[in-house]
Amino acid sequence: MLIEGFRHVMGAHCESSSMRDVLEFIGLPFSEPMVFGLDATMGFSFIKGKAGEMPVLIGGKQGTITKDSLACRVLGVRITEEQFQSAEKAWERSKQLLQQNNPLIVRIEMHYLPYIKLPKGEFFGGHIMSLVGFDETSAFLYERDREAPVELPIEVLLKARSSKEDKWFPPMNTHYILEKGPKRPPLSAAIKLAIQQAAKNMLATSVNFLGLQGMKLFMQSIQSWKDLLQQSSKPLITLQLLFGYIEEFGTGGALFRNLFGDFLEEAITHPEVVGGIRPWTNEEITLVQEQLGHIRQSAQNWTAFAKELKRATKKGQKDCVNSLDTEKLENLVSKNLELEGHAFRNLNQLKL
Repeated sequence: MLIEGFRHVMGAHCESSSMRDVLEFIGLPFSEPMVFGLDATMGFSFIKGKAGEMPVLIGGKQGTITKDSLACRVLGVRITEEQFQSAEKAWERSKQLLQQNNPLIVRIEMHYLPYIKLPKGEFFGGHIMSLVGFDETSAFLYERDREAPVELPIEVLLKARSSKEDKWFPPMNTHYILEKGPKRPPLSAAIKLAIQQAAKNMLATSVNFLGLQGMKLFMQSIQSWKDLLQQSSKPLITLQLLFGYIEEFGTGGALFRNLFGDFLEEAITHPEVVGGIRPWTNEEITLVQEQLGHIRQSAQNWTAFAKELKRATKKGQKDCVNSLDTEKLENLVSKNLELEGHAFRNLNQLKL
């Protein structure tokens, strides 16, 4: 059986893409950038690992989908999180909900997806997909960048949902159910609240490895990379994953900046912002519009950073470290510290 009336739109990020699809199904059609922006999870994080292991890790999420997800709260959506000790019990509950025509947002260990090739020995249990059907042997899920549903053997799905290989983001047999509430609050206020939270993620963090402080630490670490990577057992994998964190998943760099820029651009032209209930002032629209250039330039700089990593990895295992242009990398992050600092300090001036 397959959920009736479910429409998948290919997207840029697994979480915002899945949430977008399910929100449309329950009667709240929005673009992926709008859903991403309203959930206000964009940020930056930097983790300096042990020299002999994975020495450099970055991320772009300061928050993820939970029962308190901001996008659901500001859209008047009830989100229910269910976790199970047993993979079998989780699947029985999922089947019951699917038979009631409820699509599910599920957490998945990427290692078990046959079309995704993680580096050997690497795991990521924070991947998100929408579960939309099943038959006797397979489950059917939508992947952000695939048009048709992915058909996954049920026994593989159970392993992917219950995996404990990723100690940081184990899926824990978790799924989410979204239900539309009786009314939706004004979008003009919701967008302001989401922008405020994104600014807080960058400017007002409680620990120094998050937000702009984390980006500064990341920049300061770059000159030590060659020594760290030469001591590491995974220099090539580290650079390959860093490229992915910036360009494809994660995502500490360009992908999220592009989504956030698209969100801001859509926000200042949305009918509920320029008119309707509690419309924005011309000054507020101009303030956001002026920050778009900084966010767009930051995304381009992150892409340039990622391309330098890609260039180095093509040198192979032995030569990738020595071929890194660390001065160029440090300069790009320095520019982004200035660009994003300026943009988010100005965006923080928006008031409800």
